[in-house]
Amino acid sequence: MQPNDYLEALMLGCFSIGWYWSIGCMLATGRPYGKSACFVGFTICGYCLGLAAKLWVWQAGGGFSYLVYVYGWNLTVAAIDLLLVIHYARRVIVLEAANRPTTDAKAPAHRFELHRMSMAV
Repeated sequence: MQPNDYLEALMLGCFSIGWYWSIGCMLATGRPYGKSACFVGFTICGYCLGLAAKLWVWQAGGGFSYLVYVYGWNLTVAAIDLLLVIHYARRVIVLEAANRPTTDAKAPAHRFELHRMSMAV
């Protein structure tokens, strides 16, 4: 391995710790606070591109980089995070809908209707 491979491995290790932290927080709270499925999806695409680059160099006759395994592991952990974000986001939506108070048919749905009703009196 070359020195730049060691630095890349450390970078991927730091990202990996971040994924573990994110998954742990989400499992502890049951809510995907501050998480976006779109952001995690873009990150997964980045891991796929990094993995493809390493495999391309290997296919072109370069040496095999053991970072392929690290990219694969981070890709797997990020995919688990994405599944948890989707699962808990749906769960939060269902829980909020179930806890929303029911409104009377005559009651205004929002403040503009309330203002319009007060002006009519």
